[in-house]
Amino acid sequence: MNTTCWPKAPLVEEDVDCIDRVLRGWCARRGLAITDDASSLKARELIGWYEFGIRSPAELARLIEDDGL
Repeated sequence: MNTTCWPKAPLVEEDVDCIDRVLRGWCARRGLAITDDASSLKARELIGWYEFGIRSPAELARLIEDDGL
């Protein structure tokens, strides 16, 4: 049996809560539902930034605001 090496640490509840708060704020500012396609794309983007090492909610919010939407 082969083993897959995954270099990323799993997201814990506090991580998910942080990402969720930032995403919900982004959705509220745009009048979007959390289930909209644009929201799903932003969620993926946020997770990517978070896994890259950006943990500040303010910085995460700034990064996803700079997209022209």
